[in-house]
Amino acid sequence: RERIPQEKDKSRTNRILGTIKSERPPPVGPDMELICEAEFPICAYHFFATFLSDNSSFLKDFHYGKGDKNVNFSQWKQMDAKFPGYMRNMTFSTPLAFSIGPESTHCDQTQRYSFYQYETLEKKEELALVYETSQVNADVPYGDYFRVCTRWDIVDSSKHDRSVCNDEDIEQYTNHSSKFRVYLAVPFS
Repeated sequence: RERIPQEKDKSRTNRILGTIKSERPPPVGPDMELICEAEFPICAYHFFATFLSDNSSFLKDFHYGKGDKNVNFSQWKQMDAKFPGYMRNMTFSTPLAFSIGPESTHCDQTQRYSFYQYETLEKKEELALVYETSQVNADVPYGDYFRVCTRWDIVDSSKHDRSVCNDEDIEQYTNHSSKFRVYLAVPFS
């Protein structure tokens, strides 16, 4: 009986960040518009831990700070093997300042993230965090006809070796910087 070689999965798992895919991130959709670009003095790993992880209160504090109420998050859960990454849901009520319609709206937001580590054409290791949201605003007029979608690309172009995926090696990446890009789309159905 001939043995068929199994294709080895090139992804790695990190206790804090989850699965890190050894491939380039998917391209930004053609309907998304770049609305912000900046350089941050933080690597992608620390960005995730500081702003997006289950242990971070940043997004909850941000939403309460801008007047939102009933801000709730589910825990990050690994998505289907066909779709790499993790997903959680967020719900909140946000005030509206329209002359017609309700005073506030209930928002349902689905959040996803994936880490990618790959080699550029210049043979440089890059790490990318892709964070995406899709939000429905239930109570605004015609709110069931559109979604608000965002994508954050956090690309840490500092030198990484493959061992960065070990939990204990994360702390060595404190003097790195990342390019931060935010894209937005409002698709109508």
